Amino acid sequence: MRTVEQQQERPEAAAGIRRDRGKTLSILWVFATVNYLYCDVLALMDHDYLRQVLAGSVGGVDMTGGFLLAASVLMEIPMAMIVLSWVLRQGPNRIANLVAGSVMTVVQLGTLFAGNAPTPSYLFFSAVEIGTTAFIVWYAWTWPKAGHSHLTAGSGTGAGAGHRPWADSPSTRSVVPSRDGAHRGGLKSSVRGRSVRPGL
Repeated sequence: MRTVEQQQERPEAAAGIRRDRGKTLSILWVFATVNYLYCDVLALMDHDYLRQVLAGSVGGVDMTGGFLLAASVLMEIPMAMIVLSWVLRQGPNRIANLVAGSVMTVVQLGTLFAGNAPTPSYLFFSAVEIGTTAFIVWYAWTWPKAGHSHLTAGSGTGAGAGHRPWADSPSTRSVVPSRDGAHRGGLKSSVRGRSVRPGL
């Protein structure tokens, strides 16, 4: 039979797994953001693209102040998710990653069909970026809920709502014979590996 300490450690281990998933999502957003930035830097080395940028119109799209503001807000999404994935609690974290990952995946797919035909380097970076954000959506979607994590952590009493089994729960009671032959319910606790049964 598991000791009380072991039963209490299981939910804490499940919480650690949930925190690790948030950190993994944060790292994935770092990876996606670096790809976005380097893709734009390399694009400026294409003389045709650079000429359009200097002319203020790329692929028939005018580089107006409003367009640049919209692009700034869009690129703030993956950068903000680096922090939010690290600090948000599980529920809001999962929703934020589902929304942000879906938006960035759809937008990046759309850029492949807008304006001029994409260059090979842009296609390569787009494949990496779309694959990363699509994986983020899947990874967030499969994030177990807190209650489910407690159940699968083997808490012993099926405490899925954050309840932890204590020493006086039915699952930790044992019936032991007393010296006079009678049976009584003793509370079994563990102190450094030793079992103590009150009443003996």
